[in-house]
Amino acid sequence: MSHDLNTGGDRGYLRIATEEAFATREQIDAFLRMVGDGTADKGMTSLWGFYARSPSPRATEIIERLLDLGERRIADMDATGIDVAILSLTSPGVQPLFDVDEAKAMVTRANNSLADACAKYPTRYVGMTSIAPQDPEWSAAEIRRGADELGFRGVMVNSHTQGHYLDEPQFDPIFRALADTGQPLYIHPQTLPDDMIGGLIDAGLDGAIFGFAVETAMHLLRLMTTGIFDRYPDLKMVGAEVDCGWAPFWVQTLDHHWDIQKSWLGPGTACRSRRCSARTKRRRRTSPTSSSPDRSPTSRSIRTARPTWPTRMAARNRNGCARRSSPAISFRSSKSRLSSVERSRASRMRRRAPTS
Repeated sequence: MSHDLNTGGDRGYLRIATEEAFATREQIDAFLRMVGDGTADKGMTSLWGFYARSPSPRATEIIERLLDLGERRIADMDATGIDVAILSLTSPGVQPLFDVDEAKAMVTRANNSLADACAKYPTRYVGMTSIAPQDPEWSAAEIRRGADELGFRGVMVNSHTQGHYLDEPQFDPIFRALADTGQPLYIHPQTLPDDMIGGLIDAGLDGAIFGFAVETAMHLLRLMTTGIFDRYPDLKMVGAEVDCGWAPFWVQTLDHHWDIQKSWLGPGTACRSRRCSARTKRRRRTSPTSSSPDRSPTSRSIRTARPTWPTRMAARNRNGCARRSSPAISFRSSKSRLSSVERSRASRMRRRAPTS
């Protein structure tokens, strides 16, 4: 780094950390209970069996920092030049819990704790609502509470819920609430469900190194191909971290197969009727956030394009417009990121493709 990392905009912009996690003690205790009694899936056992039980300095320091929403976190932000942190309950939230009442009570308390922290540090923290998708109707009500009462600016879902994905019809109340409130949905990775994880654990590929990207990109693509943006055309969705930028590439691949073999996709797949990119055409961009002077700085930081594939760090310049420390990956920019060799190769493949 060629300059000091200071807060306050000395470089002409404010740095916003767009994906910052916190944990509660009861959440970690629940993870430890599930790992200990064998009810946790393989991915959760691999990830949280290490971080919540290992005596290593790395694991203990991460847990200590996750549990802190006070002065230590603020001091860490100051030390690294972070002006604003967008906070949510750490992955996998309460989604692995089998006792739905326990999950709902736990995430309610977590949301309340986060709201208290945001009220204490209103210029430094922005909150996102966490939910328990095990009960979609309750989750819809919690989304509305987060938006209307707690002042949160988005909704966090840690990808699958016990192997179930948001394109399944039982989760529609969640999308209705997102549409009603205008809140963006932030899909965060978590470990793969048991029927997907295969040999990734033995190969050391189950977490952020590879598994997160595979699982979360598939979730995003399922939402695209099953028509969620047809049902809710104004839906805002954010996919971040661990190479979710794969998803725009796969939209191009789906279009390619649709062009050369229209029967390739199954009869229940929304993209069968037209190209996948046509369903997301209006959303293939990243746009600046609102610079309206009557909005607080933190409220602007979560106003994202849909779908957007952001970097981990966003920034806002002094006149309130969004700026990122490195370019975001969006549908529109994915083509321009291809090298000239890759574009030439893709062009040759299209010319060779059969027309029927």
